[in-house]
Amino acid sequence: MSKCRYPESFQTVAKFALSGNVPPPPPRHPLRQLPLRHHARTSLFHQHSNSHLAIVEDISLSPPVIVGLAKWVFLPENSTLPGLFTSDMDLPQEPHWYLALIVTLPDYKGSGAGRLLMEWGIKKVDEDEQDAYLEASPEGKPLFEKYGFRVEEVAEYLDGSYIERSMVRDAKKTE
Repeated sequence: MSKCRYPESFQTVAKFALSGNVPPPPPRHPLRQLPLRHHARTSLFHQHSNSHLAIVEDISLSPPVIVGLAKWVFLPENSTLPGLFTSDMDLPQEPHWYLALIVTLPDYKGSGAGRLLMEWGIKKVDEDEQDAYLEASPEGKPLFEKYGFRVEEVAEYLDGSYIERSMVRDAKKTE
């Protein structure tokens, strides 16, 4: 009942995000102190020239409703990602993909929306034969592991009350 595709317009994505669907950092995360509007702008609205947005819609509803979205960014050699979350991040210097954001509406958790968004992005990663990187919350880690991501580094915030994992997926080379 869901399908994954490019959004027709950025306004569609903005409406979804500003309706409160892009969550702020977890309650005890140090970035929680920032206003939600600032978080949404830095995680979703800052468009890198190689950003790729995908949405998942519940097409059983009329009109279809966006139930999830992902932002994948391709970073060429020696690139940086401008924005709030990248100031302390050691990004690789070689070309790679970066999953900047993935979110599913709470009522659609476990519905396959996250799977569709991951498959959409992983297809691009594999076509380019590049490594992929992301930061995972404890809740997101199991999904990412299903797609071959492994933990490379662990960051603890607030005396260990919130743990975030930097994860990598090695390039799948075609022969």
